[in-house]
Order: sequence, then C-alpha cells, then structure tokens
Amino acid sequence: MAGSLVGLLITLLIVGVIWWAFTQLIGLIPLPPPIAQIVNVILVVIIALIIINALAGILGAGIALPTLHWH
Repeated sequence: MAGSLVGLLITLLIVGVIWWAFTQLIGLIPLPPPIAQIVNVILVVIIALIIINALAGILGAGIALPTLHWH
C-alpha cells in the first residue's frame, strides 16, 4: 500500500508540474479568451482523468492496459 501511495504522490507531482507549465505557456500565446478557456477546460478534463485513473488503480478498479511480453 505504501508503494501505491508513493506512486500516486509521484503522479500528482508530475501532473502538477505539467499543469503549472501549461498555465505559464498558455499566457504567452495570444489567444482570444474563449479559445484559451476551451483549451484550459480540455486540460482540466485530461488531468482529472489521469488522477481518477491513478486513484482507481490504488483501489483496484483501474483501467487495465495491455502489456507486452517479449519471449
């Protein structure tokens, strides 16, 4: 369980850095306010899905991604 919590913490840290970088960079691009808000909402939805998947993985209900097995 401790390993899962560390993994969740690292996931949240990475997502937080991506969020911070995106918000810093989107301010530098001259976009009309409605488009900037749409891009911001899309990013929030993507980040929320990543966090929900990470939390669901800890609870055992995450999305199982296929893995490659090399023989």
